[in-house]
Amino acid sequence: AAVIPFLEVAHMQLVNTGEPICIFMAPFETYDEWALAVSLATTTIGFLIPFPIITVFNILTARFIKRTKPESRKHCLLIYAYIVVFLISWLPFHIMLTLLTLDGNHIILHCTFAHFLYFFYDIIDCFTLLHCVINPILYNFLSKNFRSKLISAVVKYIPKDQGSQKGADNSSSTTQHSIVITKDNNPP
Repeated sequence: AAVIPFLEVAHMQLVNTGEPICIFMAPFETYDEWALAVSLATTTIGFLIPFPIITVFNILTARFIKRTKPESRKHCLLIYAYIVVFLISWLPFHIMLTLLTLDGNHIILHCTFAHFLYFFYDIIDCFTLLHCVINPILYNFLSKNFRSKLISAVVKYIPKDQGSQKGADNSSSTTQHSIVITKDNNPP
């Protein structure tokens, strides 16, 4: 993922009380223009550029695999699943981000629709992060080699039975307690 820093300017200003405060000042004429620029850059860098690249190279990979190994239908479906997961995870977020940024100054959304967008923004933001969970599952856990390597790695670190060591002394102890509850505070 590409990270491009955007200019953010903070001005220090003295207020009537004489205490300095930092105030955010957008580098453009207005905050709305700056927010739109950041939103469009985020959508472009985070979705519009990566999605076609991911799609083209995954389709080329699937075609190559299909040509060299015709029995590898499962692998091709898995590659297509990566494309679908990326699209389903990120497209709603970028559509919502763009609509929320444009709302008010650039386009006028119906009030009910705007409330709907603001209400579901956090939910869609969390849904977007499912991409980070689903991708490793697709890449790793569905692979036969990964499953066997994971099991062997886990088994490697499981503590061995200590009783099989030479000269090991085994001891155990048990303790039992009894409690008698009586009525009227009279001992038995």
